[in-house]
Amino acid sequence: MRNCWVETSERGLGVVNKGEPAIFADSRGLIRVGGAESVQFLNGLVTNDVAGIEEGEFVKAAFSNAKGRLQALARILRLENSFYIETEEITRDFVFQNLNRFTLAGDFTCEDLSPDFRFYSLFNADISKPEGTIEFGRDVFVRIENDESFRASIPEACELSKDAFEIIRIEEGRPLYGVDVDESTVIPEMDIADLIHYKKGCYIGQEVIARIFYLGKPANLLRGLMFEEPFDREASGSEILDAEGKKLGHVTSSVYSPVRNCHIGLGFVKNAFAEEGTKVFAGGAAAVICSLPFAAECGS
Repeated sequence: MRNCWVETSERGLGVVNKGEPAIFADSRGLIRVGGAESVQFLNGLVTNDVAGIEEGEFVKAAFSNAKGRLQALARILRLENSFYIETEEITRDFVFQNLNRFTLAGDFTCEDLSPDFRFYSLFNADISKPEGTIEFGRDVFVRIENDESFRASIPEACELSKDAFEIIRIEEGRPLYGVDVDESTVIPEMDIADLIHYKKGCYIGQEVIARIFYLGKPANLLRGLMFEEPFDREASGSEILDAEGKKLGHVTSSVYSPVRNCHIGLGFVKNAFAEEGTKVFAGGAAAVICSLPFAAECGS
């Protein structure tokens, strides 16, 4: 397959042909759970309502500790009397071990399918998928034995590099575990739509998360940053400041966006300064706070 992105200047990457079919291969975890008590067990472990998932549909969810802090981000798909849990490779073992410990407590089964599948994100590609493919929207898990034929079926698609996909990830406002978020992150601070169901039954961390929702607000929020000046990617982790130099938060990741012709990033900022359009500074560069995912008009 051809690469979708080429070097255009010292400033970053550029699109070869915008809108053409593209594919990105990555390492992700895929775990299947089943059993008559799977809904009961899963609902006690994640922030969203597993019982409400329709056949063939999926929801976003988070695994929390007792203090309401993040242990893993996931998506949960209901399919043919089973639930398929997709998560990052870095959190795959935690999710599997966390689920597997309940298999002796009732009618609940758990299987790590990750070694049997390859993960792909598809863009502008409407293709027929081989039997046994597990789909999470544009993202698919293809069985290893079908991988060669699957890739051969889309010869016109170009292949995204990790650097290219990083631009897409940040544009979409998708936090990466170990980069943007970790076990110190309070789950509501990520401000991810439809991640938390506030009216379902109890789950680990619910008391803290519900208290933030009903009695207060998160101290910080994950937001986008659109830089008005060049921003050194090595400065990710630097403090976000106001005009007087007061610390408001910190940058977690950044990249040059060829579409916007500027650097953009993700970071956590104090709630009072999280409104879109707020002027801030980071790494010696001026920036504007943006809601996520990045909107076309942000910074205009």
